[in-house]
Amino acid sequence: MLLTDLHQSEIFNTTALDIYTILTDERRHGSFTGDDVFVSETEGDRVSLADGRIVGNTVVLKRGKKIIWGLTWLDANWPKNHISEAAIILTDNTDGTCTLALFHTNIPEDFLTEIKAFWQKHYWESLRYYLER
Repeated sequence: MLLTDLHQSEIFNTTALDIYTILTDERRHGSFTGDDVFVSETEGDRVSLADGRIVGNTVVLKRGKKIIWGLTWLDANWPKNHISEAAIILTDNTDGTCTLALFHTNIPEDFLTEIKAFWQKHYWESLRYYLER
């Protein structure tokens, strides 16, 4: 199996703590994605995104700074027992904005296009819209 990594960076007009809270609060997370989700602010807790199509656990949480999820796509072509890791690093900027950097590693190469679009369209664009309304 060939594995690859993905890096995306976005700037949002809010604070790092606000983004962190949205991503780790089940109600707010589900509100911006429109999906049933399970997330929490407890390391080791399970994670369920995209109406249960993506599952895993919370590996690391640093309030307002970092979220790391170990994730598995529930797709027949996803390698059995394979976990990819999505690290979200949040940084407050001097102009009052927040930079969000995603480092998603150990992605099966056949899923790269889908996962890239998933984060960009389903997450970052939806989050931007959620923050602006």
